[in-house]
Amino acid sequence: MRKTYKFRIYPNKTQRKKMERCLELFNQVYNRTLAERKKAYEESGKTLSKYTLNKLLHQYNQYVVCSLKRY
Repeated sequence: MRKTYKFRIYPNKTQRKKMERCLELFNQVYNRTLAERKKAYEESGKTLSKYTLNKLLHQYNQYVVCSLKRY
């Protein structure tokens, strides 16, 4: 039997801004990764490997961390 818990959060303005910024950045990372996969498939007919995608995600995550530190 699985148990689940649901929590409701009530962020203040500052927290809400930070959460929205995080979601925006993660959306950008997802879209960039998807664009790279699409581009690679169109050029060579092959999809990117798991290793290559992890390498890209690591680079994008560094961008996200640097962007979040500014806020």
